[in-house]
Amino acid sequence: MKKLTIILLGIAMTGTVNAQENNAVDTTWKYGGVMNINATQAYYENWTAGGRPSIAGVAFLKLFATYEKNKWRWDNQLDLAYGLINERERKMQKTDDKLQFDSKLGYNLGKKWYGSFLTTFRTQFTEGYEDPETQEIKISNFMSPAYIMASLGFDHNPTENISFFIAPASLKGTIVLDQELADKGAFGVEAGEWETIVRDSIIDSTFINGQAIRYEFGAHLKIMFKQRLMENVDFQTKLELYANYFENFGNIDVNWEGLIDMKINSFLSANIRVELIYDDDIDIATGLNEEGVEQFGPRLQIKQLFGLGLSYKF
Repeated sequence: MKKLTIILLGIAMTGTVNAQENNAVDTTWKYGGVMNINATQAYYENWTAGGRPSIAGVAFLKLFATYEKNKWRWDNQLDLAYGLINERERKMQKTDDKLQFDSKLGYNLGKKWYGSFLTTFRTQFTEGYEDPETQEIKISNFMSPAYIMASLGFDHNPTENISFFIAPASLKGTIVLDQELADKGAFGVEAGEWETIVRDSIIDSTFINGQAIRYEFGAHLKIMFKQRLMENVDFQTKLELYANYFENFGNIDVNWEGLIDMKINSFLSANIRVELIYDDDIDIATGLNEEGVEQFGPRLQIKQLFGLGLSYKF
């Protein structure tokens, strides 16, 4: 997994360097991005107020590349994030984990409307656990889940700061390659089950593995907005909604992200990142019932991170 992370970062950075070199002669391409590394450290010894020594770090990389010529426009975005915290006498835990790539090809229909085709890929780098301290019950992994979406629709860009993508035809695939999770039916895939076979009065049981992929067909809406709030303070947000036409159409999948980036100087910045996810197909432990049995169900997922550290925009 570490090798994969290094390779992805290497490709991204190489592409960016080459883009900057060629940008002077090729105006059809626009490139840019931001790289941020935040770290915190704490040490205590005989400290009566209490505390636990720890060290933590979070890094994220956002890249974009846009091609525009004649009536064609091709937008590409890559988001990578990973964070760890290590406290004395505890196992190392994740604080962030994200890998997402979006690519949208559009043809100008006039009045800032485009006929567009959008593809999205999203997953994580390493395992996730129900209890990060014990790390006994695994609930996610690399490519478990992974979401691949292909959407055909219309894109509207009234200004450079906002875009609306509306797709009445969208195919969504949920992939769970970790067989342990697939057998449990995680993230909405079909769970494994025991099949009983009777042959010549002999009863035999065979376990049928859970499915690794689940398909959905529905409607997709994506809204992106960015704005400079004040000098050296930028705001970006993205909202995605998805509704399955054939299963629980009223239960809409929601994915919202927000980023406030506050530039201190050329290399220092502070940022606040928030992400909300609601997916009716993701069951989360909600506590014990009256009989002492663990209950599961869909819940709003919330992630919030504040960072202060090194930042570089290009």
